[in-house]
Amino acid sequence: MARRCRRNDTARADTDRPVVGVSGHGHEIEDESHNGVRVLNPGSATGVGPADGTATMMTAEVSDSRIDITVHESR
Repeated sequence: MARRCRRNDTARADTDRPVVGVSGHGHEIEDESHNGVRVLNPGSATGVGPADGTATMMTAEVSDSRIDITVHESR
């Protein structure tokens, strides 16, 4: 069963392997690391605000322990 996080909860990586979290609620592109967790937000698939009208998505290529992210844009 999934656990609902409280606002002050923080995801932490407790492993030697890469940890990735994917979100999308903010409609803003993000590829940042927070407390050892790489956080990805593909932006806005429709270009809806706060995006500037540009539709975006991400693709990920995973090989061994490497994760390569590509952002795709369309106006």
